Amino acid sequence: MWDTQLHSRIGRFRGKLDGLASLAWSSHWLAAGSWNGYLKIWDIETNQEVVSFKAHPTFLFALAFSPDGKTLVTGGGDQKIYFWDIAALNPQAAVTGTLQSNPELRKMATLQGHLHEVWAVPFSPDGQSLVSGGKDGTTQFWSGTPRANEYVLTEVQQALRFSEDGNRLLTLNMD
Repeated sequence: MWDTQLHSRIGRFRGKLDGLASLAWSSHWLAAGSWNGYLKIWDIETNQEVVSFKAHPTFLFALAFSPDGKTLVTGGGDQKIYFWDIAALNPQAAVTGTLQSNPELRKMATLQGHLHEVWAVPFSPDGQSLVSGGKDGTTQFWSGTPRANEYVLTEVQQALRFSEDGNRLLTLNMD
């Protein structure tokens, strides 16, 4: 991790991943997904790895923290999207060393709608909607609790970024 004002490295995150496939960052955590489906989470204050487990049976291509920082969403080669409860990862416990070793994350929900790998899972800025994009050429909009598939855009492979107000979505086609 680099300080952009001082132009110097202020941290280094260590841990073995078999092929980095995705990254996500929140105010407390750095998450990384790998080609073999493993998820690792580090505390950004201490640079300590706090979670490591196989979240998907194959590729973990997509990661996103919810705007409120309580949920991590993963999307992978198994065509599924998982919602993980990260509220139990107390940043203060990581700083004081009282965080249990490799705590289990609770899977809160599973979404399925893609016919191939899930490549992107951005949240809307208000956290009320999630969009998923995948190799099947669709972008799917999920909203509500529990999340329902609201509508699907075809011939769009990756949902990349919402506008700040959440009214627009930038997508990418691979053609």
